[in-house]
Amino acid sequence: MVTFPYKTTDFAFTLNPVFINFSSNNNAYFDVEISIKYFNFYSQIQQTKVINYKIPLFNGVAKWYVGAIIHRNLADLKVPFAAGFQTKTALVTFTVLEKQLADDQVISAQTLVDVKFIAGNLPNLIANNIALLHTNKELCRVTQKGYCNVSFLLSAGEHVLKIFLNENQVSAETITATASNAVFTKQVSIASLNANLSDSVIIKIEGTSIQKTFVVFPSTNQSNTLYFIDNHKLLTSLELTGEFLFQEDYKQLTHDYKRNLEEVLEIVDVEEENILKINTGYILKAQDKLINELFKCKKAFIKNINGYDLQIVPISKKRVGYDSTAFLYDYDLEFRINKKTDA
Repeated sequence: MVTFPYKTTDFAFTLNPVFINFSSNNNAYFDVEISIKYFNFYSQIQQTKVINYKIPLFNGVAKWYVGAIIHRNLADLKVPFAAGFQTKTALVTFTVLEKQLADDQVISAQTLVDVKFIAGNLPNLIANNIALLHTNKELCRVTQKGYCNVSFLLSAGEHVLKIFLNENQVSAETITATASNAVFTKQVSIASLNANLSDSVIIKIEGTSIQKTFVVFPSTNQSNTLYFIDNHKLLTSLELTGEFLFQEDYKQLTHDYKRNLEEVLEIVDVEEENILKINTGYILKAQDKLINELFKCKKAFIKNINGYDLQIVPISKKRVGYDSTAFLYDYDLEFRINKKTDA
């Protein structure tokens, strides 16, 4: 017997820690075929991957977390970002055969067809297949020079995405979503809204509680928007208002040998590593979740920092995750600069 934690009527999330449960009264194991139909970003061409696993039983039972496997096989953002619908919904079919250990004879079969999978964790704000695909559902800070990316999961049908400046509506956009085209990202330039200090910028789906709010902080000498790939495999943003510097690290490959009984050191090769060090500036305590996700991401970039467009990779380091005495936080971030960029 197989019990699935997924329903074909709802969206499933790859990193939601739920398990497929297996049980049998026979001397058996389970053979599982996973067929993943997915799309690259902004593509209409369906791709298919088929993966097979054997699930052994212990005392007649087993449980299996399959979400991470599906997550690894979904498309990553490998083309320039474009606001709007991102990647189409992945459809996953599970075919499970219970087989005799002795001769592989099939005892039973069970199939779950076309489960709709979305990459990432189960959102904190979700209702009726509509969700905010953002790690931090609380307030975020931004300045008048900043940009923000907000992503939504939408149920099939028409939705109105509205932007408010405090209580005043500044724009409304009708979005027609389908079961296969459900992930939508809105990019907003704060400067385009003529927002003032302490204003609230609210991006919401009309008729729902699904929204994201940004508070406008004082502008500083520096404003660099960092973009990185979050756990939903979507491009999210964080405005950095602190100072920055470029550092060059050199690693020498050396060779020691003796010549006339004297030790000689020769440099065989020198590797150069370019580092960007930048301070976040003061951010809200709630945005600590974004910093945590940033350190886990595999891809990030900053546009036009000191005249350069940089592809960067975060360098993991210790950080203060919580301080009961602080309302605002700031962090010193370090990134390796991809050598394919201009720096």
